[in-house]
Amino acid sequence: MLLALTLAAIVVGFLARNVPQRAVSRRLAGGGLAIGRDSDGWADARALAAENRIVDALHALFASVVLALSRTRQLDPHPAKTAGDYTRELQHRRSAQAERFEEFARRYERAVYGSIDVDRSIFDALESSAREAAGMRS
Repeated sequence: MLLALTLAAIVVGFLARNVPQRAVSRRLAGGGLAIGRDSDGWADARALAAENRIVDALHALFASVVLALSRTRQLDPHPAKTAGDYTRELQHRRSAQAERFEEFARRYERAVYGSIDVDRSIFDALESSAREAAGMRS
């Protein structure tokens, strides 16, 4: 339970710092993936990784996957939802992405909240997993 609350707080904090609410609503309504004002979340994640802000980059990847799946109406994003909530929602909806998302979410949580040191190689591997979870080619 504590892990779920921590994950939710981090994702909400990231989105609150990096995504103006008006931009989120506009991009979700228009089907865009963008997290930043003039860029997309995938590019934001790569830029953060290039600055060696790997944990922030991983949070941006998670947000990008959630937004991509919401664009295709496979899930409904909400700041209080955890990776587990999204996994169950995709399974309940019998989404073709459920298994890939579950694998990505497991690896994401292990990297962000586990005891491993995260580096660029972890980001690169998770970026590939994130794109697969979102239904994109790596």
